[in-house]
Amino acid sequence: MAAQKLLLIDAGRESMHVLASRIRRLGYPVIYADTTGKATQLLGDPGYAVSAVVIPPDLPVPNLLSAVEAFRRASAVGHLAFLVSGSRPPPGRREELADAGVGFALWEPVDAHTLRFQINRALAGQITPASRRGALRAPASWPVDLRVGRHHEKARVYTISATGAFLATPAPPPRQTSVFAKMDLPMATVRTTGRVVFANVPGDSMRRSLPVGMAVHFEDTPPETETLFRIYAEIRHCVLEV
Repeated sequence: MAAQKLLLIDAGRESMHVLASRIRRLGYPVIYADTTGKATQLLGDPGYAVSAVVIPPDLPVPNLLSAVEAFRRASAVGHLAFLVSGSRPPPGRREELADAGVGFALWEPVDAHTLRFQINRALAGQITPASRRGALRAPASWPVDLRVGRHHEKARVYTISATGAFLATPAPPPRQTSVFAKMDLPMATVRTTGRVVFANVPGDSMRRSLPVGMAVHFEDTPPETETLFRIYAEIRHCVLEV
């Protein structure tokens, strides 16, 4: 991830300075351009290795599709992803953005988990059908009450699906540990059990694209709870689309 940079084109009515600081705190390198001409120069420089471009919804260009295509032609990398950040514009403008190939939305206000999730999606490149996960995942930021053995801990959901979740917590237990979780979804409070299948802890093997925490595979989840998780993921993905 360290070699992949995000280029922020800070040329709209809303400043991207706060967004840049937030992205850097998540560990992603950021470079700036305040004009489309400067952005084109940076994209063509292989030393920057820009993998994703963040544009404002009101990018000042005569034709958005032509501008995005020009950025792609100038790019020194094989795949260039586009995100849009700012206040959610009217449907007509969102349709223009989607038609131009802008695939990922960071509509404000955006929480840290959603910001990380969308950046990871953009930097992942083109996902083939064979490599897609079986259950739809979506970002969340719900508080979680965890019980690990006799110990009670607090965590927050980073991603959720019908079959599992990634929970952000400073001291995740090791793999194969059984956990009990109570989560406050927007629709209801649910309880589920699961098993830790991956722990992301500080060190040489830490995945920098994920928060410190653990991936949990749910076990014996009631069908109605699975349905709530699936519905939430579907709704969230609609919001995350441009």
